[in-house]
Amino acid sequence: MAADPERLVRTALTRTGATLLVAAAAAAWAVTGRAGARWAGVAAVVASCAVLLAKFAHHQAAERRIREQLACQRAESRRLRHALTMLERRVTGLEGLPDRLDEVTDDVAETTRRLGQLESGTWRRVEQFGELTREGLHLIRQELDDVARRMPPSSRGPVDANVTDPLVSIAVPAFNRPDELEGCLDSIVRGIEDIGTDRVEVWITDDRSTIDRAAEIAHSFARRHSFIGFRANPENLGLERNLIESCGPCRGEYLWILGNDDLLHPDGLAAILADAAAGDHEVLLYEKVRIDNQGRELDRIPGHVPDGVVAGERRSYRSVIDFASETGVLSGLGFVSTLLVRRIRYLSAEGKPYLGLTMYPQVGMLLETCGTESLLLNCTPAVYHRTPTRAEKVAGSVGRREAGFMGGGDERDGRWFGETLAALLQRVIDRSTLTVEDFAEVPEPLFGGRSLVDFIERNRQIGRRDGLRHPSDVVADAERFFSALQEDVRRTRPG
Repeated sequence: MAADPERLVRTALTRTGATLLVAAAAAAWAVTGRAGARWAGVAAVVASCAVLLAKFAHHQAAERRIREQLACQRAESRRLRHALTMLERRVTGLEGLPDRLDEVTDDVAETTRRLGQLESGTWRRVEQFGELTREGLHLIRQELDDVARRMPPSSRGPVDANVTDPLVSIAVPAFNRPDELEGCLDSIVRGIEDIGTDRVEVWITDDRSTIDRAAEIAHSFARRHSFIGFRANPENLGLERNLIESCGPCRGEYLWILGNDDLLHPDGLAAILADAAAGDHEVLLYEKVRIDNQGRELDRIPGHVPDGVVAGERRSYRSVIDFASETGVLSGLGFVSTLLVRRIRYLSAEGKPYLGLTMYPQVGMLLETCGTESLLLNCTPAVYHRTPTRAEKVAGSVGRREAGFMGGGDERDGRWFGETLAALLQRVIDRSTLTVEDFAEVPEPLFGGRSLVDFIERNRQIGRRDGLRHPSDVVADAERFFSALQEDVRRTRPG
């Protein structure tokens, strides 16, 4: 499409034109890389913006012409209204002069007709102008989208964390929630810089966020802080798979998976580094402080640590399953943001067998690799745990695989914590030295105060009542778990 050079210059000198040119220059700078790709990217962006300026200049000129026409028509409308008023006065003054009344009446009718035509034309012009404006905006959006498609996805390009010998790796699986993610990363940066450590690396794994600002925030933190790395999945994996995927690039001795809406507690990182440096336990577990979405502290809910434990207390357990026998598998080990594990041992497990079962694949991997390994409970808070309401959870998961899980209630329990939880435990037993006896007396205080086995059986019945159908391998593994459990009951409870 040809464009008047002088008009292009005038448009470029406007605020909008200047902004577009600055944006083009910034985009061209953002895509710089290898020599060939750099100049190709620059040419593509500049060419697209030139077309955009030409179209924008055309629409600005059209807008000015229409505004000028509207101004003329308004003036004509005022003149005709004045003429109509004068004619009406003449009619009043010509009473008793019938020989001129018809003439005046005809003048009035003609003036009224012309006024109606003028007003009708004016409104049509206004409507045409609005349509033209909408069309222009649509074309602008198309051009901007075209520019974005031609640009390399620099906002999601990988950035490496540059930490020579990390003791702790913080893995942050991320999807949308840009404000929460920014708060999380801010708290991590403050914690690392406050204690001046060079033994912590951070890896953010974006699960193809549909809100671009989330990936942009993560990428920005990685560019500004050498201890933060960033990468984006080639496709959306969902909460469970992304949680496991986020561990991939980590290199620290201990691995810490931190929810992207949780905040690092000021006392947390120093305690964690001290315990990790001592290296006396395979698993480290810490306390949390619950907050709402406005950052206000909420009451502590008992059940995720043993009764009688006080703030700052430290307890060593011979094994993870010993700790779970006091607190529960899900109640004590399910909250990922307070748990660190020896990375190499933990990642020796394959996450795939535990996916799609309970939304707790990390618990299956933990029990498989560390069920009989030592655990340190340090009741120093590691994080502020953001605790959204059920409605907020549901709203945040719309369109995702885990939407039903976030809704809670019987629907969630029947789907995720019945046969599927039994299958997860059976797969742990198949891949470790743990047995069904290790789970027979485990409590679950955060899930209705039932034992783990009673909780599973209740939810299995809910699933059957609701007609849930799980894959055949899940059903088979669940049946093996219940059969072994019944055999254990017969063996240990004679009569």
